[in-house]
Amino acid sequence: MAVVCLRAGRPRIISARISRDCNSLSGAPERPGTAVFRRNRMAGRCLFIISFCLTRIGVKVWVTFVPREEGQMALNIFGPPVINVPPATETITQLYTASKPAAWSVVVTGDGALTPADYSVTISGSGLLTVTLMPGVIVPPGTALSLTISASSGPGAGNNGSLNVTVNLPAGVVPCFVAGSLIDTVEGPRPVETLAVGDLVPVEDGPPQPILWIGKRTLSIADLGANPHLRPVRIRRDALGPSCPHRTLWVSPQHRIVLQGWRAELFFGEAQVFAAAIHLTNDDTIRQCRPNRAVTYYHLAFERHLLLRAHGLLSESIFLGDIAFLALRRSDVEELLVLFPELRSRTGRDASRTRLRCLTGSEARLAGARSGPGRRGQPRAPQSAIT
Repeated sequence: MAVVCLRAGRPRIISARISRDCNSLSGAPERPGTAVFRRNRMAGRCLFIISFCLTRIGVKVWVTFVPREEGQMALNIFGPPVINVPPATETITQLYTASKPAAWSVVVTGDGALTPADYSVTISGSGLLTVTLMPGVIVPPGTALSLTISASSGPGAGNNGSLNVTVNLPAGVVPCFVAGSLIDTVEGPRPVETLAVGDLVPVEDGPPQPILWIGKRTLSIADLGANPHLRPVRIRRDALGPSCPHRTLWVSPQHRIVLQGWRAELFFGEAQVFAAAIHLTNDDTIRQCRPNRAVTYYHLAFERHLLLRAHGLLSESIFLGDIAFLALRRSDVEELLVLFPELRSRTGRDASRTRLRCLTGSEARLAGARSGPGRRGQPRAPQSAIT
């Protein structure tokens, strides 16, 4: 115990610093009351409790110190309690640290509508958390993983800590055409639902290419009502220029449309760029609509990522990257892995690149802007209609 007397007056507590050998005390006046001070040191920690009482000659201050061994120090975990996984991301990592060396573990306490086969969650001996979504998983909107991360440096309450972490997952949407879309083939435009594997499709950078795989997914009115992000985007005639497209085209929100012209060259130094249909919506000529009947999306896969025409508008074939693998059904993924075995590895998927540069949302709105709002004087189609 150490006793320090201050000048007579209003009782005050001091902010104390105690020497390494705990034989001396120094500090400055602070507010009245009782306080707890912790002094971190290389060799360990001491808990200091300071109290006082008023006397005729001043303030008597008691300083009590309780040395604590390293093993008795409270273990704290440092890192974000919420992780937001960006769209089209398959794997995300986050480093967590502890207030002293510890062994790490993680437990999934909730996974929403997913199953354990849909994801992988691990943490390394250094506290690196890794969350991976499996190919083919369909992630409903608002899905999150609930995790408990634990660290332990030995027995005892002061040697164990835990942190609850929420991982918000992105909803998967695959780029594709809506049934009824006319795709240019060597035999002329054909509805996408009539195409077959082996049909030849003209492309922008070489001879016609055969279709290697066709997938489809039908969404009911109830599905589209519960998942607004899956509703198709309607691109009206001339929305992106004369005869672009030459008739109304319906695509999925993430389907990438080719933008070209002076804006692409001026703003991005490219003759052609990709923009997701959802990023081009303008509440007039390009809108995301709630259909009045079920919608069937079709996916066309070729040996590589291609540019093809639908209703005269250049757009993409399916790109077999992470976003498609996260949005396709598992059965579709297995079919594609037979055709493209290199895609079984993350390295194989990383080796492939989209045919053109993909714009962000803000870039797409800039490149897709028009001098006018669209075709004035013509009535809008009802928002719920597919024509």
